[in-house]
Amino acid sequence: MEFYPSLFSFTRPSFGIAIAQMTEEHVSEEKAAEKFAWPSSLGWRLLIAIIFGCLMAVLPALIAWQKQGSSFYNNGYLKGISRGHFRQIYNAVVYRSSPPQTLAELNLPQEILQDGWGRPFQYEYRGTTCTITSYGRDGKPGGSGFDEDLSSDDPDRPTNYEELYRTEDQPTLYQFYFELPTRRVLQGAVITGLISFAMVFSVFSRSKVPDREKQIFLTFFFVTSAALVYGFVIAALHIPTGH
Repeated sequence: MEFYPSLFSFTRPSFGIAIAQMTEEHVSEEKAAEKFAWPSSLGWRLLIAIIFGCLMAVLPALIAWQKQGSSFYNNGYLKGISRGHFRQIYNAVVYRSSPPQTLAELNLPQEILQDGWGRPFQYEYRGTTCTITSYGRDGKPGGSGFDEDLSSDDPDRPTNYEELYRTEDQPTLYQFYFELPTRRVLQGAVITGLISFAMVFSVFSRSKVPDREKQIFLTFFFVTSAALVYGFVIAALHIPTGH
């Protein structure tokens, strides 16, 4: 006799309301999970991974160029020597009543009459004026970075010793990555980008993430931190010190 009332209790309105509430809560949870789900499209995953990988490759490469390019142990030092010798020759010419016809008339040591790469300074005598020129690392007119010309006709030439020795001689981006031994930094940056691409693509391959917001934040934080640390370490280890 007690069985029928129990069976009847399942048909009560309160039970139907409870079922409806449970259904609504389940639907709400599914919608919330979908809201914080990773992109499931292969195209989106590839796009995000490529963007992240490129950033992780470009950032360490640019930082290495900015931080280490000006202090590159060989050519930057030689260009500094050129500026020092240039200034001594320029002062010797200016202090004379008239320009010499040749630099030999200045009676300066032979090494002073050469730039940092061991080439004689070019000297052009024009009666009341003259021009002193160094063609830089490549020994040819024009160029930038280490190949930049140093000329007394240049209005931006160093005007005093303080400016002379505070000037940072920066190679061009192309020279830093393709002509100098520092080109190994580019290889490290590319490897960093590829690893970052693989990590991000792997993480985004999951359709759902438990603990939604926290898991998303922690995953992004981990991937970003690991990629940046790896990039900086690779850049530091592959930059020649000059010792």
